[in-house]
Amino acid sequence: MSLNSTPFRNAIYSKLNDDATLSGLITGVYDDVPEGTAYPYVVIGDDTAVNSGSKTIDGNEHTLNIHVWSRYRGKKEAVEIMERIYTLLHNVDISLSGASLINIRQEFNTVLVDADGITRHGIIRFRAVVFDED
Repeated sequence: MSLNSTPFRNAIYSKLNDDATLSGLITGVYDDVPEGTAYPYVVIGDDTAVNSGSKTIDGNEHTLNIHVWSRYRGKKEAVEIMERIYTLLHNVDISLSGASLINIRQEFNTVLVDADGITRHGIIRFRAVVFDED
């Protein structure tokens, strides 16, 4: 049995990073943001995996938070980026290495204003079911 967290995260990264429309809205997609990175950008954040397998197949239900960081005055830019992420990931087929994505669905989203009063922090959460390949 495998948690399949790495293939799942790699597939999400590729899906986001390879989209020309999203690339036109942001400066990059990151796991760890380089110092001095210009806004806006996307960070593939924390994830959890909970066993959802059966007697005959191993699988996990993943929850993944994707963060959008923006310095645009207002929420418009963060919301537009989150809408594109939703389009790219919600209820779509994504190929994983060594595993099968059964489904992926958006679960939650919000945009917060950081303490500096300028930076907008969007959070969009997805829930995905991933099974080991036979």
